[in-house]
Amino acid sequence: MTEVFNLTGGDAECIRKAAEALRGGKLVVFPTETVYGIGCDASNRGAVERIYAVKGRPESKPLALYLSSVAELGRYVESVPEVAEKLISCFWPGPLTLLLSRGGGGERIGFRMPDDENALALIRESGCAIAGTSANRSGAPCPVSGDEAVRAMRGLADIVLRGGRTRYAGESTIIDLGAPGPVIVREGVIGREEIEAAVGIKVMTNDKFHKSRAIRRFGD
Repeated sequence: MTEVFNLTGGDAECIRKAAEALRGGKLVVFPTETVYGIGCDASNRGAVERIYAVKGRPESKPLALYLSSVAELGRYVESVPEVAEKLISCFWPGPLTLLLSRGGGGERIGFRMPDDENALALIRESGCAIAGTSANRSGAPCPVSGDEAVRAMRGLADIVLRGGRTRYAGESTIIDLGAPGPVIVREGVIGREEIEAAVGIKVMTNDKFHKSRAIRRFGD
């Protein structure tokens, strides 16, 4: 059964209940400035596996970690490249997902700091790393309103925080920073010209970047 909490202002109690559910291994749908997301406690393997099952998402497409502050990056990566610092300064919180190496040039992790008060409050209140992605079945449109999120996830998620329409009604831009230069894996709300203006260099797109570099796919 899916509980639906309406976000109408003064939503501290709804956020508290949703955060408690996350800590208990439940799946929670929440608004961001781009699309509605579905998340769980990243340390709970069963909950993470359930997100993949709910979405019908290939396991080759990892989930992103949602942060409530830039300082939280230090828990997961050894260092933040200068180009990442420039992008964070310009676009966080906001519709930008950064793929960063945990260390030693290995597998990258996606990080997202949404620009939405309810999403940030949920992350802070939960006290856990939230692994998440868009709240839709893979291949279906991403929900950009509370009603769409309820229709997409009723009977699949445990809680839906239903707010209004998202600010941008589009997906975050994803940039891989594990390559020799930044690579746009998915161009979303933030365009290539904005990215290049922020970092001061040309940026490659995924279709022009040699596949042998093994960028892991992030997406819906």
